[in-house]
Amino acid sequence: MEVVLACQATAFEPFQRLCNSNQFTYGDFSISSLNSESPSVTFNNVNYLCIPKPFLMDFPPGVFGVVGLGPTALATWNQLTPPRLGLEKKFVLCLPSDENPMNKGAIYFGGGPYKLRNSDARSMLSYTRLIKNPRKLNNYFLGLKGISVNGKMILLAPNAFNFDGNGNGGVALSTTSPFTTLRSDTYKVFIEAFSKATLDIPRVNGTTPLEFCLKSTTNFQVPPIDLELADGKIWKVFAANSMKKVSADVACLAFVDGGNAPEQAVMIGLYQMENTLMEFDVGRCAFGFSSSLGLVNASCGDFQRQP
Repeated sequence: MEVVLACQATAFEPFQRLCNSNQFTYGDFSISSLNSESPSVTFNNVNYLCIPKPFLMDFPPGVFGVVGLGPTALATWNQLTPPRLGLEKKFVLCLPSDENPMNKGAIYFGGGPYKLRNSDARSMLSYTRLIKNPRKLNNYFLGLKGISVNGKMILLAPNAFNFDGNGNGGVALSTTSPFTTLRSDTYKVFIEAFSKATLDIPRVNGTTPLEFCLKSTTNFQVPPIDLELADGKIWKVFAANSMKKVSADVACLAFVDGGNAPEQAVMIGLYQMENTLMEFDVGRCAFGFSSSLGLVNASCGDFQRQP
């Protein structure tokens, strides 16, 4: 890669929450293509920040950087749009489950088709609107009307998911938060509802940060959790994305208490996104999501190149 220009900038590593300064520059960049006849595409003058060495300490072997996907001018998806490459303002994520370290995920820039075995996975997507928060420009927000446990809506204040005058509140998506975080008032009502719906399953002691844990058996089943979005679409969360197995016979509800004044009322975390296809159509302010791919006996590693 040929470096053309360099200057100092501050880098933020979201997993360890580290800040450091290093060279901000630009140059040529190559990515894989879905077209097997043209296996890679190179575009010019992509902006990037050299990763400071302290950031690499806890990264898996072979990982040397972080791709920015937020709604910002320098996000990777945005730098692939005109005039550099001409792709749509859109990207797709499929994050693998952490149960098997060999599991692979998938990321697409510029739209589909998304070939999952012999079908286009776009048919699995439901769409809702991405909400803009002028005071929090680095996050993707969804409109949420309510949360149901086993088909019953939990009772919350009418403004439970609203933004306040400082832009706090709302419902955001985060790939750096391991589990979905709920403000304390919402978390308390949610846990009470889930506890009532699982009275027939033995309780066991929690483990930090997961407080609500159940004895896991061969036929372990828990009620589904529905996130009812503002336009009536339902994001269904089944056991694979709601219960985190912490030992051979214990599974814990993968939702955590965010305290009384978190930055967001709800932060949808990484575990609830695993093995789920998510399309961020930033150009149209739309978010597409599937149910767990496990329901069709598939995983993120099953996505293929286009012929």
